[in-house]
Formats: sequence, C-alpha cells, structure tokens
Amino acid sequence: MQTNLTVYTVPLGATMRESFCQELKALDYGKGVLLLPTGLLQKRVKESFNIAVSGFDTLANKILNLNGYAYLEEINYRSQQLVVQEVLAYYSEQGQFSYLASLKDKKGFVKHMTALISQLSRSGATAEEISSALTSWGRAGSLGSKDREVALVYQGYRNLLKAQSRFDLEGKYRLALKILREQKKPRLPWQVVYLSDFATLDALQLELLLALAKHCEVKVGLCYEKGRSYSQISQTTLEALEKTVQAQSAAGSAPLRAPALEHISALLGAQGLHKIARDSSIVVREYKHQLAEIKGVLTEIKAELLAGAKLEDYAVAVYDLNNYKGLRLIADAYGIPLTLPKKEQLLVQPLTEFLLQLLAAVPDNRQGVESYFALLGSSIGKLFFGISLEGMAKLKEKVFFKQRSSVQAAVAAELEGQEKPAFLEKIDDFLAHCQQRDTITGFVEILTNFVTELSLAKELGRLYKEEKIGLTGLQSILSTERLLLDSLSSLQEDYEKCGLAGDSHSLQDFISAWQEGLAEQSLTLSIGRKDGLLVTNAVQLQGAIFKRVYLLGLREGEFPAGNRENWLYNDKERGELQAMGIELPNTFNAYAADYCLFAGAAAAATERLVLSYYKDDEGEESPYLDEVQKLFLDLEVDVIEAKAPASRAEAIESSSSCDREWLEQQVGQLSLKAASIDVNRNGKFNGTLEEQALLDSLEEQGRAGFSASSLGSYVDCPFKYLGMRLWKQQDRGEKSEQLDGGTRGSLFHDTAAAYVKTYLKNKPPKDMELLWTRLMAIYQEKVAQYEAEGKILANEFWSVESKELERLLGWWLRYEVAEQEQWDDFCPVALERGFGSQGLPVRLETVAGQPVYLIGRVDRIDADSSCAFITDYKSGNAPGNNDFVAGKDLQMAFYLLAAEKLCPDKEILGGNYLSLKEKKRLSGVAWKDTGNAKIKTAGTKKNPTYASWDEVKAACEAMVIKPATELYKGKFQVEPRDEKVCRFCPLKDVCRLQILQQSVQWKESNQNGEATANCSTAGDN
Repeated sequence: MQTNLTVYTVPLGATMRESFCQELKALDYGKGVLLLPTGLLQKRVKESFNIAVSGFDTLANKILNLNGYAYLEEINYRSQQLVVQEVLAYYSEQGQFSYLASLKDKKGFVKHMTALISQLSRSGATAEEISSALTSWGRAGSLGSKDREVALVYQGYRNLLKAQSRFDLEGKYRLALKILREQKKPRLPWQVVYLSDFATLDALQLELLLALAKHCEVKVGLCYEKGRSYSQISQTTLEALEKTVQAQSAAGSAPLRAPALEHISALLGAQGLHKIARDSSIVVREYKHQLAEIKGVLTEIKAELLAGAKLEDYAVAVYDLNNYKGLRLIADAYGIPLTLPKKEQLLVQPLTEFLLQLLAAVPDNRQGVESYFALLGSSIGKLFFGISLEGMAKLKEKVFFKQRSSVQAAVAAELEGQEKPAFLEKIDDFLAHCQQRDTITGFVEILTNFVTELSLAKELGRLYKEEKIGLTGLQSILSTERLLLDSLSSLQEDYEKCGLAGDSHSLQDFISAWQEGLAEQSLTLSIGRKDGLLVTNAVQLQGAIFKRVYLLGLREGEFPAGNRENWLYNDKERGELQAMGIELPNTFNAYAADYCLFAGAAAAATERLVLSYYKDDEGEESPYLDEVQKLFLDLEVDVIEAKAPASRAEAIESSSSCDREWLEQQVGQLSLKAASIDVNRNGKFNGTLEEQALLDSLEEQGRAGFSASSLGSYVDCPFKYLGMRLWKQQDRGEKSEQLDGGTRGSLFHDTAAAYVKTYLKNKPPKDMELLWTRLMAIYQEKVAQYEAEGKILANEFWSVESKELERLLGWWLRYEVAEQEQWDDFCPVALERGFGSQGLPVRLETVAGQPVYLIGRVDRIDADSSCAFITDYKSGNAPGNNDFVAGKDLQMAFYLLAAEKLCPDKEILGGNYLSLKEKKRLSGVAWKDTGNAKIKTAGTKKNPTYASWDEVKAACEAMVIKPATELYKGKFQVEPRDEKVCRFCPLKDVCRLQILQQSVQWKESNQNGEATANCSTAGDN
C-alpha cells in the first residue's frame, strides 16, 4: 500500500508548526489534527488558531473509538505494578524462579520490573518477538536464568491483561496497529495528521505513525541537523522514517533573535566552530547555593518588571521542578505572580500524618506505644483531644510502657472523673477493631468509616467559630480529608480490578501501598495565575518562543540528570538486545535527550538568555555551559556574591546592620522620624479603633443588620469597609446615558420575578408562544415603570440595550421551561423574599454574645413537599466554583441561613447562581441530589464535601461570624483579600498598601482599561 508520508527536517530554533497550522486552517475543523509534544505548545496554538490540536497518545484512543473499541479499560501505573506483583507471586509459587527468587520481594523491585516491561512493550517488537529474543539469547548460568525468567514474567503480564480484557497504553497502541494493518479502510477522523516539535519518537510510536500514513496523509516536522550533537536523539527517529520516504530539508519559521542567541541556535553542538564576541543577550551566572540562585533570578526579573517589562515575555525553566520547590514561596514573598500553583505534599499534611500514626498504633507493642503518644501530641490531636498534653508528657517520662493498651489505661486513669473526649473515644474504638491482617477492602472500609465519623467539617466549623483555628487551616484539613478519602477509594478500586482486593494482606503492606500512592499526590493550596510568570520544566520550552529565558540548575547530575542505567539490564546488555531487534533506552539515549532538551530551551530565547547554576561540594557546573562558552570569545561566568533586596523583609534585614546615629546624620532626624511612621503603621496605626464609644457604635450598627455585600466588603478589605461604610465615601456618579449593570440586572430580576409569579407553586404550561407573549407583556410594563422613575433614558442607547435584554429573556425562558420539565416535583415557591429588616429576622451571635443580624433578599426558592433549593440570578460574575467550600461565598451563606427561616418545614438542599453572562448554573453548594441534572452535588458521591445541613449551616455561620467578630473589635486594617479588591477601590491612593505588606500593585492599561500586573513589594517605592 502506498504511503502518504512527508518528513521535513528543520534546524534548531525553527519549526514547521506555523506552516502546518496554516494548512490545517484551510481544512474543515476536525479533518486534520496537529500533534504537539507539550501542553504549553498545545495551549498556545489553540489560542492562536481554530484547529484541532492534541498530544501523540490520543492517536490510539481515537482510532480504537471509531473502530468498535470505545470502552476499553486502560489501567493506571499502580494497577500495572499490581499485575506484575501477581505474576511474580504466581511463578514463584510454581517454582519457576531461580535468579528472581531472591529479588522479587526486595523493596522497589516490582517498580523496576514494571518499568522494564513498559520499555520492552515500547521497543517496537511484539510480545512473541521479545520472548523469543530473550529465551534464545543463549547466555549461560545466572544471566541465562535471568533472561528466561524476565521473558516468563513479560509474557505472563501480557497474558493476564489479555485474559482480563484490560489494556495498558502500549496494549492500546498494539491494538490500534492491528486495526491499521489488517483493515483495508479503517475509520479515521482525519484526512491529514501533522506532527511538529517532537525531539524523538519511540519505536512503537513510529510503527503507529507509519501504519497511519498508509491510510491518511501524515506530515512530520523534525528538528534535526546532521553533525550537530543536539540531533543525536532525533537520528534514530529520522532513520526509521527514511526507510519509507526521504526527508526534505526545510527552513521552517524562526523568530528574529539577538546576534549572540542566533549564533547559539546556529552552531551549538556543531563541529569546527567559529567564535564571536558576546553581547548582553547571553549571560552565565554562578551562585553560592540554590536559594541564592532562585532569589537572584527573581530579583532581576522583578526589577525589569518594575521598569516596564511584561510578564508574558519571560520563561523560567529548570530540569525538574521537584528540585526547586522554593520557587513559588520566594516569588510570593517578592510579589511576583506565577503560573505555578502553590502545592504541598499530601504525605506531610497534618491529617495524613495523624492517620498514618493511627495505623502505626494498631499493634499492641512498643511501636504502638510511641505512635499513640505521637497521636496525642500531633497538631490534629491538640485541636481535638481536649486533654492536658503536659500531663501526657509527664506520663510518658514517668512510666516505660511496653504495650499501647497500657498507655490507653493510664490515659483513662488520668481522665478519671472527667468526660472522655469524643475524639479520643473514636480513636480507641478504631484501635480496638482494626486488625493487623485483613483484606485491602477491609482496611479501606474501616479507615474510611473512621474519617467520615470524625465529622471534620462540623468540628472544624465549631473550632473556627471559637477562633481556635484559622480559615486557612480549616480549608487545608478539609481539602486533605477529601484527597485522602479519594486515595483510599482509588487504592481499593485498583486492587479490585486486579482481583486482589479480597486477598489477605498485613497492615504494614496496606500502609506501604497507601503511602506509595500518597507520595505521588499534592495538596493545591492556591492555583497559579494564568497571567503570571511562567515557571516550568525545561521540556515545556521545546518549540516555544519567549523574549527572555532563564535556565536554572545547570549542574552536573541535575541538568543533565546523570546516569539512569537500569540495573536489571545494563547498557552493554541493552546493546546486545538492540542487535536482536529489541530497542531499549540506555544512558546514551538519556544524555542525548537531555542535550536536546537544553538546546531547545536555549533556542527559545530571542532577546536574552540567562544560564545559572549554584556551586557547592556536591556538584559542579553543567558541561552544557562549556558548549555555550566555546561559541564566544569572552563569555565569562558572573559570580554573584550579593543582591539588592526585593521584599520588605529583605530590605529590613539588609538595613539592620546600619548604625542609626550615622543614618540620622545622613538623612536628618525629621526624615528618619517620618520614615518610622510607616513602620508603626504595621501596628496600632493600621486601622485599629480603640475608643470604646466607637466600638459601641459598631455594635449598634450590627444590630441594624449586615447585608451580604456590606459584610463582604469587610472581608474584601477591612480598611475599604471603614472608608466606604463608616466614612460614607461611596461614589456618586452622574446618570449615564447607557444602562448600567445594576439597572440592567434589576430590570431583568423584576421582569423574571413578575413572570414566575404567574405560575407560583405550579409548573408552567408548555405553550412557548403563550409564555413568550406573557413575558414580553410583563417586560414592557417594567420598562414603562423604569422610564417613569428616571432609571432609563429613552434614546438610541436604550434601543440597543432593549434588544439585548429581550434576547437574554428569550434564552432564560427556554432555559426555565426546559429545567422545570426535568426537575422532578420541584417548582418555584418563593420570589424576592426579604429577610432581616424586610421580614423574618435572622440572628447569629459572636462568641462574645454580640448579635449579628442578617438582612437581604433571596431571588428565588424552588421546592417540593419536603426540600428546598435557592437560585440567585447573576447578570455579572458569579463567585468561583470552590468559593463556598473555601469560606469565601458570603452571599450564599446569607441566603442559606435565611432559607432555613423562610422555609422552616423543608430541608435546605443548597443553592447556586444562574449566570446570565455564562448562561448556566455556577458554583454555590449542593450536598444532596436535587433531581436536577444541572445542579451538581459538592465533591463526589463517594466523598461529598458536606454530609448534612448541620455541617453546611456550621460552615455558613463561621463565614458570617468571623468577619463580624473582627469588625466589632474595631479592626480595620489594610488587608485586601486579593488584587482585584484594590484595582478599582476609591481609597487606593489613601491606604498605602505597599508600605504595609508585600503585594501586587496594578496599573491601568492605556489600551483597553484592563488591569495588568506591575509587581512590587514593600520598601520598593
């Protein structure tokens, strides 16, 4: 069959991507696809071109889905390890092992064997060819035994997956290959497939690509230049492709680079180099340690941002972000927004450590003793146990306990005459019932039940109200709880799929298996900013372009990463296997791949490239720096000893050694005194009211009632509340000729409410023509009312606005009718229901007994005979999807607390926002199925965020009482929740935020009025 393959080779720093995108644009959407190696490239192409973009691994799935294999079960890596473990156990019982007999139970062996099986599967050889090569290798002694036993395990792994109709990714590739090779006209979604910016493809990917080229057109753009060292990794791929078609050299598209950077792209890794003089676009820096390197780079970037540079022009890259975990923390301290999310390892979270200690305390021995005491003294224990930790410490010092049960008896004696803490009761009950040997299902169930029965959301809500835990700590524990329960469920699922969940396992086996999964998970404390500084792994820079690129960590053993030889088969053995047609990666491939990675990252820079490393006893600079220095006559390493402060803390630290008397002589006593005022603003001068009369007036204001918007403005920034609500500095602008957002929203609300009242407590009729006529009659009536009240100016602007509102009402009517049809027995029962000063009082109390009255109006309540649900219409932006769980959605908290009073005979299931802007329901919270498919319950069915109305109510009360308590104390500090609060605040020229804390300042764009980041921190101005 004729091939439709075209291969282009382009030099370093160039790409066929732009050309391929233009060709794809000429096709109907979906008729072609562009495959790219990184998420960054895929995202950028999607934003710039309306074409289909994907990664390589989706190819097999697409082919299988269209050819009758739509529901194949793909197993994850842990399941692969479990299958390997099962195969090893089976053949061991059969007495088939001699070489592997002593290795199979070693720690980490299953991982190594699973990795080897994956490499064999991607070698391009079939399972039969692999088994044949290994068994016919003919090596004597233990090496021959190893070959035969590895072949046995590999074949057993493949057979077991086949018998269970399950597939790993390689298995899916093989099945897709079979379809392409055996079917004359397989169904494909594309007429043409493009690949660009891949450094290399493994043998299995190449097979799939070549088979695909016999059924549709395939075009490949490969970065390759003969004789250039960076191209070594691409050579195998090119040679495989050129067995089918001769590659064509192409210039591709390349950006204009600074002369020195163009020289790097043109000659890095070439023979017979000629040197040129360096220019300021290339810099090499050495630091004393990693922290100094991170701080030095970010300080330089911050200074350039303050001078007017744009965040999108920068990329900061390292070989592996796991080696540079301090980057996000320091960037936060400097006030530089990052794309990098703020994460912590799940394994080291307090709740995780508590549960692991709980499991370790199960054995009634000395280990159990230590773990039990650790439970009592843990941060979670301090929160919940309510017992004297000093007493426990003395008890531990006084008595040497041999058994955990003896400690429990001693603790009980210490608490004699007191009520035993409920939390401790649950701990002891768990330890009494947890076995040291059980099934995976058994272990998962008892631990899941224990965590669920702790009712952490409810307990933490109580502690939050009592100010024993902050909101951040509360959120962190609840987020950890959800992840832990999900990990337990996932562990059980993996064992069940492999048929191992019912097998007996030791407690230690369960702990190890669970810990292994937890070690690979992170808790996201805050997401990265889409418009922040890109900080990423170097692989993401392949094919990308940025004006300024910083490559950190250029040390031997780090970048390049060093020797990655697999001990099961070393490089020499892999060379012999390659001669037999089994291509396995080796250390040469690893170094070649790292060199290509470095070259691609260096070529990403067009204006400035900064290469840095830190030098200590454990590592020297990377050999790649020598390769770069060979290209220039005078490229010296800048050894950085010190840097300018980039945060308030650093500024204070750097000035601490300054003699005050000398400083006073230099700047004058008056200037020094004036400067000290800003320091004092961090204390008593930062918005704290102390006069009792003022504090009493605040409580009187609270008796009058808080609205969600008023208390929300305090949460946004206490100082803003002081100015806007107490100083009465609300803006009073002139009447606009155009309809403002508030008036537009009110007109919609009034029209929708009047319309729904026509069928209150009933389902609407299904005659759309009748309903539309009724809605428009109500709308015209409301418009006339607004005009009479002067809220609308009848002019050419209004004629345009009116049409837009009519279209919006048309969408809403269709949505309303469709939703009412499928929403079980729910129908609207209340509209525009006021509470507080307008109706039913809703009263809470602070811990000190101060009253907190809530006032407001609920847009809509739908209900059946027993349950109710709140809907709030939003013409603007709705709160974020996670804001309620995060304790930020104060408006929904108000509505839910009011709904309990408004519907005393019904269970409140939750509430959310119907966004008129996005035309769908958003955020809010629902903890039970409402019967409406468009309303998702919080969390998952297995792990709901809230289990009952009591838990939700506690969370709502905590959201309200916390800010009210602070307000009553007279605390009006300058503490904006985020930069959006400051962007349009009328007090932003008064508060001098930058003096008080590290922050992000914002300036208005002259082009479109949107805010753009200009990072600065305290002490910089």
